[in-house]
Amino acid sequence: MKVKRKGISFLIALILVFSAVPMSVSATESSNGLIEIMPFWSNITSITPNLSISSGTATCSATVIANTGTTNISGTFQLQRKNADGTWTTVKTWNSTSTTRTLTWSGTNAVTSGLTYRLRCQVTVVRNGSSETATVYSAERKA
Repeated sequence: MKVKRKGISFLIALILVFSAVPMSVSATESSNGLIEIMPFWSNITSITPNLSISSGTATCSATVIANTGTTNISGTFQLQRKNADGTWTTVKTWNSTSTTRTLTWSGTNAVTSGLTYRLRCQVTVVRNGSSETATVYSAERKA
């Protein structure tokens, strides 16, 4: 009876191993040593948000690089504060556009000591008559 159970267990394990769906992931090591998993977009090459906080000021920046053939990039950049319940409130919003395949943006805003902030970047890229919208977030930073 034990042999039969082991055989059935082995057979089930083999079925599970060979029925697994293979996945493709792009992973790169960031400057802080963490592994970042990046999404694949059709029109967008990369979106790189950055948030640093020093002396009560948040310095925000983002670089958007789109694929060749891009005619317009529009971005909405929001500095957000984390609430006690874990939700986020937007404290400052900026907008920027570019008619090339690269959008580089930066802004600053005062922050409150002891609170946690992040930068939300929502960009829309128009390329070859189609548009694509993506949203990415910076790492969280404590003021």
